[in-house]
Amino acid sequence: MDTQATVSDIAMLAYQLKSRKVNKKPTVLFVGARAGGLFRSEKFYSGSQQFTSRPSFGSLPLSEKFGECFQVLKSDHLGETDRHNLLSDALQNQSCSPADVDLAKLVKEGVFDIIISTNIDGLLEEAFNSVNLRPGLDYQVRIPERFFYSEDGSILTGSKPTLVKVFGDLAAHQYRTKEAFYLNDYRDLKRDLESYLRRDVLLIGFDPTWDQEIDDILPSDGGSVCYVDKELPAETSRLSRILKNRNGSKLLNITYDLFLQKLYNYLREEVPSSDGLVQAMSSQIQEVSELFKQIQEIRRQVDQIQEIHERVKQIHGGISYLQTSVDELRTNGRKS
Repeated sequence: MDTQATVSDIAMLAYQLKSRKVNKKPTVLFVGARAGGLFRSEKFYSGSQQFTSRPSFGSLPLSEKFGECFQVLKSDHLGETDRHNLLSDALQNQSCSPADVDLAKLVKEGVFDIIISTNIDGLLEEAFNSVNLRPGLDYQVRIPERFFYSEDGSILTGSKPTLVKVFGDLAAHQYRTKEAFYLNDYRDLKRDLESYLRRDVLLIGFDPTWDQEIDDILPSDGGSVCYVDKELPAETSRLSRILKNRNGSKLLNITYDLFLQKLYNYLREEVPSSDGLVQAMSSQIQEVSELFKQIQEIRRQVDQIQEIHERVKQIHGGISYLQTSVDELRTNGRKS
């Protein structure tokens, strides 16, 4: 289902998330690069512009400009110190957004148990702290260089919500810089990510350049996938094909901030509003109607195939009869 993110779509998604939570099968949340601190940072774009060779950088659409910043970080012309300073300056004095806090509240309420982030900032941890989620006690963090850790360095179990920082952590000085196929060096993490991403997944802020390695390991089979962003993934992309294979839905033309605000408002309602439910049900009925039409068309095609099959059988029977007659004529001819 491809659709603008309407009230009914978000209401239905909220209902699904709540149902999974009640059934003790919470959803996996993916928070991509377009939902992170670097994407929001004007300092990051102005700092990257000093190192880019594209004269049109300043006039590029935001998504393209962000992709060009990734190429800057990968460039051999940028030393390790310059790269670290560029990232540090971009994230300096940034605070978590209201959307980050809404996300943290949903984690606290058990809507999501695995949060996969490709961002190296500490904004989600700050948001968790703002809703009294304590690292090591109420949630755990995983980065590639360390299996599980909290601020006190304790080893944790899988019973708490887990924030998986796929590409590391800037403050810990352990993060992806310019390496291609970074996850190939962390096979256990890569294997676990594939397992998590085979469940029901909500994808927010996916960036095809920054998050390419996640696209590469996202299983083509598994639970449902809901994709939320301002724009569609490229029609030829692997993600687009996976969304089709996994009964994926797309909520478009909505920002990370607005989506989290609306989703949180629906999820905190004990009983969804009647208007929201009516619109959600209407949307679902329309979708079922379209599926029914597709089934009818498939049945019609199956009937045609069966008719062709019967006709082929008749022709084959006629050929067999003619062959038998020819054989009899030959036999009789030899006898005479």
